[in-house]
Amino acid sequence: MATFSKLLLVWVIFFGKNVLAQADSTAIEEDTTAKAWEIAINLGLNLSHTMQVNGVPNTGRLGFSTTNGIDLNINYTKNRIISTNEFHWQFSLYKAGLKSITQKTADELLSLHDLSTGLSTDREWNINIIAKTKTGVFSTYEDGMFRDTTGGSRVQSFLNPYELILSPGIKWQPTKAFRVSLSPYTFRIYGLISQAIANTGLYTEGYQPNGSDYVKQIIEKQGAELNIWYDRKFKKWLQMQYRLAIKSSYAEKLLDNGALDGLFITKIKLIKNIYLTHRATLRGALEEKPFKPVYIQVITLSYAVTL
Repeated sequence: MATFSKLLLVWVIFFGKNVLAQADSTAIEEDTTAKAWEIAINLGLNLSHTMQVNGVPNTGRLGFSTTNGIDLNINYTKNRIISTNEFHWQFSLYKAGLKSITQKTADELLSLHDLSTGLSTDREWNINIIAKTKTGVFSTYEDGMFRDTTGGSRVQSFLNPYELILSPGIKWQPTKAFRVSLSPYTFRIYGLISQAIANTGLYTEGYQPNGSDYVKQIIEKQGAELNIWYDRKFKKWLQMQYRLAIKSSYAEKLLDNGALDGLFITKIKLIKNIYLTHRATLRGALEEKPFKPVYIQVITLSYAVTL
């Protein structure tokens, strides 16, 4: 229970109820006129390098680089049921010169899902489960090449590798914009569907009973996880979509074996359906001394539409 206390303390420090009241005083109310389904799509393009702090650059500063983002949100609300489904794909391509081979420098498809049912009609307290997935999309060889240049085999493709995290628990949602989910435990499934890529030894350790093939799947029961989600629109010109997760193992203290994982998307409207989108990720292990999370950001010119 010590881990619970520490996770709750982190939340109280950063997100006090008084701050919530100032940021968004709109209580959750039943809206019978609202659409049950809401779909939003955002397409972004940036013709420059991403900015990294505490990360390891994977390209030179010369040459041509492009970073692209696709965001799809599919939300459903009806009576006590709320279903949030998000898909975020960011990929970067790099070309050192006109005659060089195009490289993939980033390729990450994330999905975030929150399915909850309210304990009452106001949906302030809910039972929920949060699911998160992560994988790449492109098939690439060593050094992110799209074709083989060294006589080697593929080292990455769709679902090679993949990650699935399931976090059942309770959710407190005092406003439409803000929600906090606390899971007493989480399950992590990590693996590959290709034995050939698994056998590169880049993703898993240990062998199958045959003694020659690497294991393809790992299932772990992890500790508590605190998810803080914030969605806000201001006057139709500013939109914020922030996701922060703090997790820890029951076997260790929070600061000895915890992790921080955040995705922060901010959009500023320029003209109809055209936005300047700032996308940032923040990830780090809390046991690092000193604590140096990896921060990556990119600013894209985006086209967004809500259906």
